[in-house]
Amino acid sequence: MENEPQSHDSPDGDDPLAENGGHSTTTWAIRNPLKDVQTPRACSKKTLTDAVKAAHDTKRQLNRANAVALQADLNAFTLQCDGRVLELAKRYSKKPSYIQLMLTNMTHYKKSRAPSLQNALIHHKSIEVNEGVPFFVSFLDKF
Repeated sequence: MENEPQSHDSPDGDDPLAENGGHSTTTWAIRNPLKDVQTPRACSKKTLTDAVKAAHDTKRQLNRANAVALQADLNAFTLQCDGRVLELAKRYSKKPSYIQLMLTNMTHYKKSRAPSLQNALIHHKSIEVNEGVPFFVSFLDKF
């Protein structure tokens, strides 16, 4: 008995290793034959007809041509705006960056409460004036 090959037969006569190609691993479905198994999803990619493919290709070419034309028009517009900004800067003796800032005043990436030169000077002067005076005394003088 010790030298006999061991049988992998299950009590009901099924050999799960035979179904798995002789490997020792089994699947959940083989170990649980009475339980329902969710079927794998089949790839439901629809094949397109030649007419639909041609329509998509035509639309793609049209969109690409429109994108190129739009970019060309935007570049021309930008050049016109830059020339006009330079004219205004020369006429009013301002820097072109100042004129550009005035035109695009809706886009400020600077916080409104950011320190400015004027605020820094006032702060420095207030420190000089109130030197030696306790804070609460100088605060109460304002009222």
